[in-house]
Amino acid sequence: MRQALLLLIVCSFGCVASPEEVGERSDAIIYGDDDRLEVEDHPDALLQDIARRSVGALVDRRLVDPSGGAIRAATWGQRVEATFGVPYCEDAPHGVQPSAADCSGVLIDDDLFLTAAHCVPTQDFCDDYSVVFGWYNEGGMPRLLTSEDVYDCDRIAVISYLRDYAIIQLDRVVGGGHSPALVREGPDRIRPGDFLSIIGHSGGTPMKIDDAVSGGPAYDPGIESFLFKGDTLPGVSGAPILNRMGEVIGVVSRTQVETFDVGRDCVAIEQTTDADDPFEIGGYVFRAMHDLCRRGLGFRNVCADPGAWCEGECAGGGGGCAAAPAEGFGGGALLLLGALLVRRRRR
Repeated sequence: MRQALLLLIVCSFGCVASPEEVGERSDAIIYGDDDRLEVEDHPDALLQDIARRSVGALVDRRLVDPSGGAIRAATWGQRVEATFGVPYCEDAPHGVQPSAADCSGVLIDDDLFLTAAHCVPTQDFCDDYSVVFGWYNEGGMPRLLTSEDVYDCDRIAVISYLRDYAIIQLDRVVGGGHSPALVREGPDRIRPGDFLSIIGHSGGTPMKIDDAVSGGPAYDPGIESFLFKGDTLPGVSGAPILNRMGEVIGVVSRTQVETFDVGRDCVAIEQTTDADDPFEIGGYVFRAMHDLCRRGLGFRNVCADPGAWCEGECAGGGGGCAAAPAEGFGGGALLLLGALLVRRRRR
């Protein structure tokens, strides 16, 4: 068995990764049964609603018409075969579905989109993407987009390479029936065995819901990260991790394993048992929200009523975020995961 290459690039504050160095996650793992379901097939109405209203994808702008329609993309199976030179196994999941999303994320304010930092490490990367909402299957086929599903990256408002989160300000307020997800206030910690859900574009395909995710122990308390068990493929980085009340509590970050199974005849997705230790790493969303409020950027909803987010975080106090200039990228080490799939050429 030949495993996928995982490239780990560690930079100090201020370094800029070249386009060739930055790519999608290079991990894929299924715990026990594959619990990912199409949005339309999922029995939980709350998770369906969050998926349709709030969850989005980062898609190469060249694949998306801003006026709507279908996303132009190769299938997941074709992308895997192009990477390894070996066909994707016929019985492997979602091989014939279009695969366009490099990462996932969630709307947290009228024009703020939360994702993972390694998805948009620089403004140039962000500029290459469209943020696409509502890309899920309807009647077994990808839903056709409208102009109110497609947005551009105006700027990276907040980013932490160390904690692997980024908040993107979009080019305009999001409409079309989309609205922000509910974000968990305060530093609640995930405990081993907690029931969680992930909504994202696993394999870059139309949106999937996995509500059989289970929390694990702290991974690095110093940077507020945790382990979890969930069925993940490239494209799900940045996806929201939700608690049982449908609140965003974390963000999918990275993994500790490489588990594409490349045989002589075909490429499979590695499967492991439920008894195995959790390998996936998530980051807490409250750190991103505190960062946003500390900068005093004056966004519409998040800091209008600071509540638990801005308490003790904003200069001046007095019931709101003090005005402050937007800063550049946060400090700390830059952790970027190298490509599983050949990264598209940058514009």
